[in-house]
Amino acid sequence: EAIADTHFVCATPARPRELLKPVLKPETAIPAFSRRAVGGQTCGLLFGRERDGLTNDQISLADAITTAPVNPRFASLNLAQAVLLFGYEWVRQHSPDSLGRATRFDGPAVEGLSLSRTRLATRGELTGFFEQLETALDESGYLWPPDKRPTMVRNIRNMFHRMGATEQDIRSLRGIVKSLSRARKGRGTAS
Repeated sequence: EAIADTHFVCATPARPRELLKPVLKPETAIPAFSRRAVGGQTCGLLFGRERDGLTNDQISLADAITTAPVNPRFASLNLAQAVLLFGYEWVRQHSPDSLGRATRFDGPAVEGLSLSRTRLATRGELTGFFEQLETALDESGYLWPPDKRPTMVRNIRNMFHRMGATEQDIRSLRGIVKSLSRARKGRGTAS
């Protein structure tokens, strides 16, 4: 009854059966569905029960079998995982640039670092942070012994250059250094 109005059906068993059927991966099953849908055909995926999957009689009603490349030792997916896998593949192929729904607050999700509320820090902003940090590290005794200071400074600067800091990151880091310096000086004068 569930597949009565379909023209093409793929079953999703966890393991191969003796039934002679074409086998498709999700990434090839979805285009097959799309081609048929363009021609006016209705397609369906036949998922089994959570507890015991599909029977041979149920699989025999399908035109093809579709199975995902999973770890053979753990080949059985639960129903939610199987549906999610095929739903993901459908969206991936039909909306390849989509990362999910758009919200009125954030707009559509995009891959990569979103700088909509900030920007990358300039070298001048980084240099100002480095000077503040190195002064605090000198005062705390971290950049010692003096002959190792240039290498230590270079390594610290390189670490921050690699992170691709935003101007907001730099403002936050400068505030942290200022707060720690202030607290250290306060401890030194308190009795």
